[in-house]
Amino acid sequence: MPPELTPGRRRARKFWRRVRSVAAVLPPMAFQWLRHLVWHGAVLPVSAPRTYTHRLFLKMARDRNPLLQRTADKFGLRGFVEERLGPGYLPDLYAVLDSPDELPALQLPERYVVKATHGSGMTAFVTADNAEARAAIVNRARRWMAYRYWRKNGEWCYRDVRPRLIIEEFLDAGSGTIPPDWKWLCFGGRAELVQVFFDRFQNQTRSFFDPAGTRVDLSRYYPAGPPIELPASFAAMRAVAERLAQGFDFVRVDLYSLGDRIVVGEMTHYPTAGNKRFEPPEWDLKLGALWPPPAR
Repeated sequence: MPPELTPGRRRARKFWRRVRSVAAVLPPMAFQWLRHLVWHGAVLPVSAPRTYTHRLFLKMARDRNPLLQRTADKFGLRGFVEERLGPGYLPDLYAVLDSPDELPALQLPERYVVKATHGSGMTAFVTADNAEARAAIVNRARRWMAYRYWRKNGEWCYRDVRPRLIIEEFLDAGSGTIPPDWKWLCFGGRAELVQVFFDRFQNQTRSFFDPAGTRVDLSRYYPAGPPIELPASFAAMRAVAERLAQGFDFVRVDLYSLGDRIVVGEMTHYPTAGNKRFEPPEWDLKLGALWPPPAR
């Protein structure tokens, strides 16, 4: 059983849901200190962080680089990617909406993806467009737009992002399914680990590889994925991730490989908000040692 699902972790989650709205008024460092205690059962070492998890919590509390907000914004990211990489690395953009009520009148292809710009996990995939599918998305998107996502875990990078919806191209793995999602963990602009998600919205599994493409015995909450051959674009994906990661102490760059086409999905600054654990736990220390010291 994953650590997050033990009785202790269940009680911690229940407790946090009760106090989170009150704790949100605390200064960022106090909020993250308390959240770390709840989720990991230990005090956050503010002055002497050692692990990846420690440093991620401190990043949420301290790092106020404006590029974090620009690249966390699903729409703002598009301009950043074009500046760094040039054209050809983004899904086709069909529309940008200020209100979900604009969706029913749009002319759209049979398949598309709807995303909220100001958080994570607020995504709808449409594989057969019709009035019923659109109505269901409108209802979901109204909740998304009213949701102050950043407050859930104190994720500052989303705090001032304007809530909007973007409608983008449905990326096809070749059989009408979503392709594997290659998530590159970059420290100081260097890719040090890549995590690949399979069947993300059904029976999700995940595998880890080092930058050379060797599979790593590591898991994080989800079971390990199936054996796979690395795509021919593996090295090119690493180069793309590292170009986008320049100027960040840490960032996860999410990419899709579609034949000879590499597509940027998003840039994630606080993966899982630091709530999930590594198995084996030594990896938390290994990745923490890769994190560059803060700029003075």
